[in-house]
Amino acid sequence: GALAVKERKLRLLVQRYVKNWQDNDNLILSNRADDIIYHIARDEKLANLLPSQIDMAQIKAEIDALIAYFGTAKCAEFCYTFDDNDVSAEQMISTVAQAVFSQAYRFNNQIKLLFERKIPISTAIFNSHNILPDSFEKSESFGCEYDGVSLDYIDPEDDAQVTMHTLENASNPKKEKIVGVRNEVQAHIHLWRMWNKLQFSYKSCEFTGGDESGIVIRSNRITVADQSRADVSQGIVENLEMIDSDIVLSVSNLVGISEPSTLFVQTVDGNVDAIGCVKYSDYQVKLSRLPSGQISIGHDNVVNATYQIASNDDIERDAYIVTEKTPSDGLTNKLTCINYTDKYYQNDTDYKNGLIS
Repeated sequence: GALAVKERKLRLLVQRYVKNWQDNDNLILSNRADDIIYHIARDEKLANLLPSQIDMAQIKAEIDALIAYFGTAKCAEFCYTFDDNDVSAEQMISTVAQAVFSQAYRFNNQIKLLFERKIPISTAIFNSHNILPDSFEKSESFGCEYDGVSLDYIDPEDDAQVTMHTLENASNPKKEKIVGVRNEVQAHIHLWRMWNKLQFSYKSCEFTGGDESGIVIRSNRITVADQSRADVSQGIVENLEMIDSDIVLSVSNLVGISEPSTLFVQTVDGNVDAIGCVKYSDYQVKLSRLPSGQISIGHDNVVNATYQIASNDDIERDAYIVTEKTPSDGLTNKLTCINYTDKYYQNDTDYKNGLIS
């Protein structure tokens, strides 16, 4: 009994030294998520990546944007010690990113970070030309099965676990926990984002996307044309030209609008541009301006730009957030999404407004 392995009894509150990517990897004390991600990625016993495989300028810019967005550096902290040998470096980095409202991903063989926040434009358009046949499924719900959210975090004063509630006397709250959160401000914003998504997500869709799905990551906003409706104006762009003084876009499918509308078109730089338009002919629309970025046009291209036309009163109808992405056959990916709304982020300004300290 004296020689048996005993449960660990000693716990110490410490701050770990991490490698400073801006000072030749010299050690510094830091709780910032970007510094911790770099340390995990560079550690010889963990990821052992080269500096060229980590886009630290982009990651730091996202964390700086996060701090400016919330108005406090507390939301950029990660405070946790990984003590499980079965956790991979990728899982560690993803856990750090989740604590700071972000997603870690690889692009061009580099680790990058995407900070989730309200955004007015989509990353990609999916319609009948890049959604695989018979793969689109849509569902809608009414109401929420929970009456609140309970979130566990660690109190920085006494290291005790604290449970924060959206409603103190909720009878059926959804119980959540975020690893690495040790301050009330960060926990508060996580809590209300979770509750807002439960309240305001009323529809979801699932489909297998074509090549364009490769640029999409979790938490991206995308536009998905409803494949269960017959009145959706969607397709691919065939030409863009000046006719007299008019900017005219030629499209693959019949233009089904009779009043001024908005055209969403995919640009080659991974954005979706929203442009006012009116019908010009059966297969053409007149644009109010040129697209803000280059669009892929031509029969010799592997992928042509996709588009969707929506009435000005119904612009947000087909906006979604990607919640899951699973590789499928070839270059396709299965995407699971919920409807997008700015209401998910309506409590993000609570610290700036003095509602939490």
